[in-house]
Amino acid sequence: PIDSKRLSTDQKRELCRFLEEALCNVGKHAHGTTRLEISGIHHKNQYTLQVIDNGSSTQQPIVEGEGTRYARKLATRLRGHFKREFLTPKGTLCALTFPLTKWSF
Repeated sequence: PIDSKRLSTDQKRELCRFLEEALCNVGKHAHGTTRLEISGIHHKNQYTLQVIDNGSSTQQPIVEGEGTRYARKLATRLRGHFKREFLTPKGTLCALTFPLTKWSF
């Protein structure tokens, strides 16, 4: 868990929007999904919010839509990074990792 005192209302809203977009993308792009894993991992002053599905996708080059651009901008503001990748044999990982010590909104 993240100590909620470390996050402003705007930061909480931004992180919720990231999760909402990641979950919506599962519904749009991950065909045949039967399992969805959503987690928040705190490790060495880093926090990772991630969504993993087991659906199949077209495996075409990932097009950067509005949600991806938003996630990249959010990662920059949090001094972190955004990652989205196809998993083998099927599935997609969408993750936002950021430090818990230096907030910069």
